[in-house]
Formats: sequence, structure tokens, C-alpha cells
Amino acid sequence: EARGKDPQSQAHAVEEVAVPVFEKLCQERVPAATSAKAQPLAEAKVEDGTEQWPPDVLDTSPQGCARLGGLTLPPCQEIGGSQGTGGSSSSVSSPPAVRGTPLVTKLLDPSLLRGVSLATLLGGMGAHLRVVNLAATSFTEAESARMYATSRQVDRLHRFISHTWADSRVGKLLALSLSENQLGTIAASTLVAFVLLVLRCQGLLPGVRIPHGAYGGEYEHAPYCLFSGTITMFIALFYWHYIPSAVGCKKVYFLDKLCVHQTDGRLKLPGILSIAAFIAKADKLILLWTPRYFTRLWCMLEIAALVKVHDTQRLPLVFLPLQLANISFCAYIVLAASQVLYEINRLSGSVLPMFSIVLGLMGVGTFPLTVCLRAYARERKALREQLSVFSAEELECFSRRDRQLVFGSLIQWFGSLELFNDYVRSNLQRKILAALGSEVVFPLSYHAPLLLLFIFKEMDFIASGYWAQVPEDRILQEACMSIGWAPVLLTYMPVGLRLANLAAKKYEPRWKDHAMSAIVSALNLIYGVLAYAVANVFLPMCPSYIIVPGLVLLWLWALWLELGAVVGARCL
Repeated sequence: EARGKDPQSQAHAVEEVAVPVFEKLCQERVPAATSAKAQPLAEAKVEDGTEQWPPDVLDTSPQGCARLGGLTLPPCQEIGGSQGTGGSSSSVSSPPAVRGTPLVTKLLDPSLLRGVSLATLLGGMGAHLRVVNLAATSFTEAESARMYATSRQVDRLHRFISHTWADSRVGKLLALSLSENQLGTIAASTLVAFVLLVLRCQGLLPGVRIPHGAYGGEYEHAPYCLFSGTITMFIALFYWHYIPSAVGCKKVYFLDKLCVHQTDGRLKLPGILSIAAFIAKADKLILLWTPRYFTRLWCMLEIAALVKVHDTQRLPLVFLPLQLANISFCAYIVLAASQVLYEINRLSGSVLPMFSIVLGLMGVGTFPLTVCLRAYARERKALREQLSVFSAEELECFSRRDRQLVFGSLIQWFGSLELFNDYVRSNLQRKILAALGSEVVFPLSYHAPLLLLFIFKEMDFIASGYWAQVPEDRILQEACMSIGWAPVLLTYMPVGLRLANLAAKKYEPRWKDHAMSAIVSALNLIYGVLAYAVANVFLPMCPSYIIVPGLVLLWLWALWLELGAVVGARCL
């Protein structure tokens, strides 16, 4: 009856008649779903694939379309990778009956594997990352077709983007831009600043003559490198991805909304069933983390699939906390503002020192920075507890049918939900925390661009002839004052994160919590002042045999704080 009707009536007929029959057959085929006796995990693992299902029950055609008795099964309401929006989340206390076939980790139809370029992923300032209710009536088939057309068939994925749609677009855009555009941003901004440096050295650009300070005389100065490099850095951070795409870069990324059709059931259902296979085809999985992530059923399925595919290997996981991405970008703006104010101050003839400008901005910005860092520290501490008491039955999922599909896959992979829960609380927790790195590590990729601003400033000093007028016996001291800024800057936020981690506990009433944030802010600010004094006041006054070891110790201190960001979190 259903074959002769329009697609909507056909789907309704299958939902009302065929699916309940199929569910009953699945219950008979998968007794482990309701069995109280669970096999050991090692014995419970079985090979994936639809060949375990009799062809009269489930037929997977070469096109990857799941059918029951010749009828296309209705697609699920929401695709994986995260949770949909616009509907209430649901959780159950016990595993429901398994509906449909478990997800496969081996790609049955190569045409299903699709990816998008980084330019498409981040285009329009992350337009595709914004929250959209894919189940809303306003979401049309034409719109779905346009999104699907942005992807293309590929043989391999460079990155699989794992996230939750409940999180904001801005945080995802910043995290992905800092991770994927960073090398291009550094190259482009440095190249532009270097070109301006050459032009200044050739005398092709004018400057303003200002006093040389303690050494007497004047030098011609203009912040061309700083201004051009800073502007280029911010532009390249959000637009660099267009250049590799224009020259034929082959890196492709998987974003569920673009790479799985949202309305065509012939493409949507097999795409959903192949999510685990897509992860197996990706070089790395980018985890855009917020506290919501490990409360979502589809997100946990993706992590489970990653572990299943790389069971005996280190997880190819790139951990990008969205909170720290937001904090880092704010730090860029504050530091850039301080540099611009300093240059305007110098060119106008004022004698206000750089330290007073930076200290003023640090004093204003450290308190909100500390509030955010303490919140992040609480969330990272809660993650360990969250995984320790993990229960798949309590995870949130927008669609009941999706829940049944995912539970069926977990049972197929791990033997039972109880065994999966035990596995998450022990082995998976250890692997995830090892891949995420220490909770007191500030990812190097997030704040390394801060160094560019000081490099650009030093380029301007070189172009202005400042160093040519420094006496030979003072060159080492001047170099110490310039180089010493870098480790101070690199360690300020990591030290703040460690202090916030020590005082992460939330206090009630609110004024007590704000008081604790103020204390931590003061300690962090004191550290910044002392570190600056050591690098720019104390060391320059010392003889050369103390200056060099002192600078080495400062850099070793900075590298020690960043070691976990390189080795543990693997965020570069």
C-alpha cells in the first residue's frame, strides 16, 4: 500500500505498521539487549556489518539504503555528532528495545563518505556552525539539498568535527580558527610585517623623530610593522582558510549537518548508520569541548566509536576547550589594545611607560579572566567525576528513535549497556583524560599568537635604527628587556589557570565567590608584576654572566608550564 503513496504518507505507513514488526524481530535477534547476564567485554565484541542480519529482515543495498521488505525505513529525526535543538531532551532509566541495525565501523558504501573544505566549514564566520533546528517545519528540502551540495565524496577525512549543537557558534569558530588557521596566520602576518620592515629600512616610509631616552639623540620611529602585522593577524585568523582552498588544498573535514543529507531518507539513514565508519576514516577527531559534551548520547557514541577503531592505539584526539578559546581571543584584544595605546603614547611625546599601560589593562582584565578560569577549572574537575559515575541510560538525546539506534550499536559493540558503562568508568575515562591532558594546562596553540605582537614591536625598533644608537656595553641589557617580555607573557595565563584550579571551589553566597576571585586575581597580578620586574628591571642591572642564565631560566620556566600543552593535550 505504501509504495504507491507520496513520500510523507509512505514514511507514516512504515512508522505505524512496519517498524513495530521490525522492532519485534530485532528483539528476537538481539537477546543481549534485555539479557541480565552479560558476557565479558572481550568476548562480547563482535565484527560489525549488516551481514549478521538475515536478508529477509534487513537489506543493505549497494547504495547503502536500509530497507524492510522493499520499503525504505523512515529516517531518524536527528543526526549524530551532537544534539538537535528545538525539542526537549529525554532520558530513560533502562535500555529500550533496539530498533534498526547497529552502526557499522566499516564503510559499506564509499559514496557515503563526504567532506567539506575548511573554507566551507568556517565560511561566513562559521555560518554553518550556528544552531539550527533541523526538525523544524521551516527547514525545507531545498535548504537541506543546498547544505548537502557543499560537501563532496572523498576517500579520507583529515578531521572529524565532534561537537554539540547546543554550544555557541562563536566559541566553535574561535577554537577551530586558532587550531586550523594558526600556521597560516603566523606566516601571513609575519610576512606582511617583514615587508613593512624592509620598506622602512630602505627609507621608503616616513617616521616620527622621538628622543632616544637615556642614550641621548633621536631616532625616527613609526609602528608600521606592529599595526600592519596585528591587523593581518586578526584578518588571517578568520579568513586564511580561503587561501589553501583556492590553491587546491586537499584537506577535508566532516561536519554532520553538511555531510549527511537531512531530509532524503535514502541518504540520511545510511549516513547515520555509517557515523562510526566515518570516524574510522578520519585522521583525527576534533573534540570541541564544553561541559555539555559528555552528557550527549551521540557525542559519547562518537567517542566510543573512536575507541573501538583505535582500541590498542593512542586516541587521535584533538581537544579544544571552547571556554579557553574565548578567553584567549579576549587576551589578544587586550594586549593589542595595550600595544596600540603605547605606540600612540610614544608618538604623541608622552612619557607614560609601557609598564603602566600594560599594568592598567592587566589590572582591569585579570578579574574577569580569573572568574572565567575558575569556572573552567570547576568544569574540568567535574569531568572526571562525570566519567566516574557515567551511565548511558541518563545521556540526553532529542529523538527516542536515535536513542534506540545508539543503544543498539553500543550493545552490539560492548555486549550490554552495563558493560559499556563499566568500560567508560575505567578504560575509556583513562584514555580520554590522557588525551585531554592535564586540567591545569593552557593549550599552547591558544596563546602562542600573543608573541607575534611583541615580535612586530621589535621589528619597528629595528627599522627605526633604535639598536644602532645603543652602546655596545648595553646591548645585552637592552636585549634582556626585549626578550624577557616573552616568557612573562607566555606564563601569565598558565599561572592564572593553576591558581584558579587551586581555588576552583564555588562559594555561597555570591560575594564570597567574588572575593575568592579577587584574591586569585591579585595573586596572578602580583606574579605578573614580579616576573616583569625580574625580566626588565633586575636582570638588566646584572652582569652578563647572570643575565644569560637568568633568561634561560625564564624560558625554561615558560617551557615547563607549556610542556603539557604539547605532550598531553596535543592541541598543535
